[in-house]
Amino acid sequence: AKQVEAAKQLAATKAAAKPSQDIIQWLGKSKISGVRLSTSRNKLILNNKAYSVGETVNLGLKVLIIQEKRILFIDPNGKKYLKQL
Repeated sequence: AKQVEAAKQLAATKAAAKPSQDIIQWLGKSKISGVRLSTSRNKLILNNKAYSVGETVNLGLKVLIIQEKRILFIDPNGKKYLKQL
């Protein structure tokens, strides 16, 4: 029963979490210099490094979706951040 309560509390905490200002500022300064869409693996060049979906870029932020004109990231609390090219 304690595990269930802990899981519920964690879910509530994540749901209540606000988007991180640190992440927003970092993304604002970050530069996407390229996107490569392929059938096997989409890649993105962010701050001169290549990343694939699922990789952590900074501050616990992971690449969620790579599209031609926009990249969607997700933080450890499940908040999503969009960066357009």
